[in-house]
Amino acid sequence: MTNNSDLEAEKCYYESIGPLADGKRGRIHKPDDRKHSSFLCVRLTGTELTKLRDIAAKRGIGPSTLARALVLAEIDRCENIDNGLPGTSIGH
Repeated sequence: MTNNSDLEAEKCYYESIGPLADGKRGRIHKPDDRKHSSFLCVRLTGTELTKLRDIAAKRGIGPSTLARALVLAEIDRCENIDNGLPGTSIGH
């Protein structure tokens, strides 16, 4: 059970340095060609998740956003290889 001090600490955190804190603008990315979203769960070790979070933080984005960008970049590379275009890819 969460106590009030935990909730207050979380609220204070988000109000001070969270993505919607004063002076920051939140961004919503909605590509025009997206009709609906699907979800995919990916299992990572604690170490892998920490690395993902650290890299994402350095880039100023969330870890889910970074993971999605990495997956999409790999899909593009695989499609380029399958179409005879130069590139490198995992498993190819």
